[in-house]
Amino acid sequence: KKRYESDVKIVKLRENYRSGQYILDAAASLISKNQSTIEHFIPDINLELHSQKGAGEKVKLYEFENPRVENFFIAAKIKELISSGVEPKEIAVLYRKNRDSHDLIDIFERLGLPFHVNDGDDILRDPEIIKFLNILRVVNNPGRGELLLNVLFYDFIGFQNLDVAKLSRYAYSRRKDIFSIISSKTELASADLSEPEKFYAFAQTLASWQGFNANKIFTQTFDLILKESNFLKFLLSKDDKVENLNRLNTLFDKIKNLNANDHTLNIKKFIEYIELFLENDVKIEEHILSTKKNAVQLMTAHKSKGLEFEHIFIMKCNDGHWGRLRNHDKLKLPKGILKTQILNEDEKDEEERRLFYVAMTRAKTAVHISHT
Repeated sequence: KKRYESDVKIVKLRENYRSGQYILDAAASLISKNQSTIEHFIPDINLELHSQKGAGEKVKLYEFENPRVENFFIAAKIKELISSGVEPKEIAVLYRKNRDSHDLIDIFERLGLPFHVNDGDDILRDPEIIKFLNILRVVNNPGRGELLLNVLFYDFIGFQNLDVAKLSRYAYSRRKDIFSIISSKTELASADLSEPEKFYAFAQTLASWQGFNANKIFTQTFDLILKESNFLKFLLSKDDKVENLNRLNTLFDKIKNLNANDHTLNIKKFIEYIELFLENDVKIEEHILSTKKNAVQLMTAHKSKGLEFEHIFIMKCNDGHWGRLRNHDKLKLPKGILKTQILNEDEKDEEERRLFYVAMTRAKTAVHISHT
């Protein structure tokens, strides 16, 4: 300030037209714990906000025995609000990480609550989508031994892990590639496997997929492999099947778009497209998951920036999940040895407080905070 005080005019915007005073005061109390705020650099600035909507509702804090009870409470409370006349689109549930919403979505479905998930993750980074892409990579080139071995370990493919491990050892000892072994009944008979016929059948399946790929359009090939590999059945068996199917649908829509522009699209070309996307950090963003237009909004706190809702639910506000995040460094030094270590930890907590401040101040009427 001293350096530029003769040239800069400070304008204080202290009137708030969104939230009630109770919400503003609670948010201010939170952010006041930070050291890197403008008030610490310009001590006399005083940016205390004044609500033009009056006191409003107090911030509500709930503690639960376990996450299941917490999720059910949030869903039941939202159902109550909707029944009282609150528009579903005026309610938002905010969380720290995308996976926090998985169990909540299941309860929303069972209670018939309309919801809209706005995450927009890159499906190419999703663990389940990666598994299916790896199957396509193997169909394109079965000679990729290490990748084929990984695919054989996938639960939904149906092999015993011990058999796959024996096959790997046998291939290494004979200096032969995996595909040539599973394509030969003679080799399989020598590998000491409990179910050698299943490996031979899988090799024939890979060959049949290759033949189908050569004669059909790629959307048909995709659909065939999806079903015959048991990948679709696998997704439907998972607890978070709704989100998984949404990501799969996003991938299929991308394929249909590529196929419409290139009628010669096949597995080889598609894998080349995918590798190009990954190399250049091009995302395929997951479709917005929505059951109705007028729906409760589910999103991360990061996604909520710039938005506003009548009622905000901030869930899973546990120590170590919001703030004081666990350090996954392999080498853990005692606190205080390195000055930069302390600064980094403090900076992380300050960033978490800023994010939580954003989440709280999205509310026009009420903030509901829950933890276990």
